[in-house]
Amino acid sequence: MRRTWLRRAGVFALDYLYAGRYQLRALLDRGTPDALVAGEDAPRARRAVAGHLRDLALLRPLAQHIHAAGHPVHVVTALEDNRMSVPEAAALVTRHLEEHDLTGVVIVAHSKGGLVAKYLMGMPDSGPRIRSALTVATPYAGSSLARFIPLSSVRALMPNTPGLLRLALSRAVNAQITSVWGWFDPHVPEGSRLEGARNIELDVGGHFRILARPELLAIVDEGCSPRRTDPCRAPPSRRCPSGETREGPCCSTHASTAPPPSSRPCSLLSGCAGTPSGAAVVGRWGSTASGQPNLDIQNDGTFSGTDGCNQLTGKGQIDGDQITFGAIASTMKACEGVDTWLSKAATGNVSGSTMTVLDDGGSTIGTLKRSGS
Repeated sequence: MRRTWLRRAGVFALDYLYAGRYQLRALLDRGTPDALVAGEDAPRARRAVAGHLRDLALLRPLAQHIHAAGHPVHVVTALEDNRMSVPEAAALVTRHLEEHDLTGVVIVAHSKGGLVAKYLMGMPDSGPRIRSALTVATPYAGSSLARFIPLSSVRALMPNTPGLLRLALSRAVNAQITSVWGWFDPHVPEGSRLEGARNIELDVGGHFRILARPELLAIVDEGCSPRRTDPCRAPPSRRCPSGETREGPCCSTHASTAPPPSSRPCSLLSGCAGTPSGAAVVGRWGSTASGQPNLDIQNDGTFSGTDGCNQLTGKGQIDGDQITFGAIASTMKACEGVDTWLSKAATGNVSGSTMTVLDDGGSTIGTLKRSGS
């Protein structure tokens, strides 16, 4: 018993050490959340949103991991204060989804953000835009410790409060949710189990420290990737509760009706969401050096650039990770010694930070690297 309490005290200390370290890093970091969406700092952006309900500092490892995997991360900065109710926060996120026309979203949410994610999924305006959610350390059953915090927004998270009870009774979207938590959460001692969801308990303690754990990052990769992978590869270290199965370090129950993962969007709600379809294709490709081919592709498929000699323009059709260029308008200069292969482009297929360009016959004629990668 004494060893258990000592272990929990250690988890508590490490959890706040983690929180303090990343808060300090945030004070010294001059980067902006927009850098996680596009531009030179997002070379392999595919599709993801992060609207977070706490300071991005604590979610930084998770956000950067999602971004590095090729997903742009949107941050709903209006939620940083987090003193608003769940419906108020959900309204702000809905506005963000609509303003950016995001669909097929996968929300990755932390703590109270998970409640907002579930609320969003049940709303007629935002629900159709969201494919699934992965929530971390979310107090679905409330937290008995909330009564000690003199803030109405926190005390609303006490067990059996009307708002939580109404949310618990709404089970239609539970099968679209994966809930992940650690063996001990000093903020949510009741745990984060959600009836009808895919529930995964990791052999890690803490409310914040779990955000940087490799096991969680692997589960996030699974939720944001087109193919289902096994995020639990470590040998078993503890027994699973009755009725659950071992997945490496995870204890998991699977909802049989949960939809399979796809390559569509991923959002951070003190959380990973979606961006417009085709975000993998949109952006600058190639080199701007003299005599080198490059393209700038917009969300609507409009593109412009050069084959190294002549200016190219047109409007293609984007479908996921592919663009069909269609008719390409070109200037008619003659440039000795320049290979103008890009002018013959018919389609472009994106994998990571590389676009493979094919001609009308389906043969590869060249590749373009995303600018800044």
